Amino acid sequence: MKTTKIHFVLLVTFSMFATGLWVQAQNLSRKDLLKPSRPKEITSRTALKRYQWVLVQLSDAQGNTRVSGQKIFFQVDPSLKSLGGNGGCNVFGGDLKATSHVLKIGPLMSTKMYCDEASGLENRFLGILDGEKTYKISGRRLTIRGKKPNTVLVFTAQPRQKN
Repeated sequence: MKTTKIHFVLLVTFSMFATGLWVQAQNLSRKDLLKPSRPKEITSRTALKRYQWVLVQLSDAQGNTRVSGQKIFFQVDPSLKSLGGNGGCNVFGGDLKATSHVLKIGPLMSTKMYCDEASGLENRFLGILDGEKTYKISGRRLTIRGKKPNTVLVFTAQPRQKN
C-alpha cells in the first residue's frame, strides 16, 4: 500500500513537471518570440527624458563631423525643465523648455577643463545646442537643427545613465 502511494505521488509530481516543461516549450516556439527583435519606435516628446542621447554627427559652418570614440551626450531631467551631459571633456547643464517640435536650451553652464583635441569639438557642440532650435525624433534617432543653415546635431538613443 505504501509503495502504491509513493508511486502515485511520484507519478503526479512527474506529470506536473512534464506539463510545465511542455507549456514552456510551447511558449518558446511561438513565432513572435522567434522573430529578431527590432528597437521600438520612439515618437513622443517624452522620449527626450527616457534616454541618454549620444552625439553621432555634427554639422556646422566648419563642416560635417562624424563623432565616434568620444562620449558626447545629454540627458533630459524627468521634469523636462533641464538637461545635462558631457561635451567630450567637460560636464554641462542648463534650462530646457520643450514643445512637440521646438527646444529652448540654455543658458548652458559647463566646467572649464582644457582637453587638447576634445575642446574644439566640444565648443562647436555646445554652441549649436545652446538656444532655440527644432527637433525631430525618428526611430532611435534625434535630429536637432539650429537656426543657422546646415547646423545639425544627430544623436542616437542609449539606455539612460543612473544618477
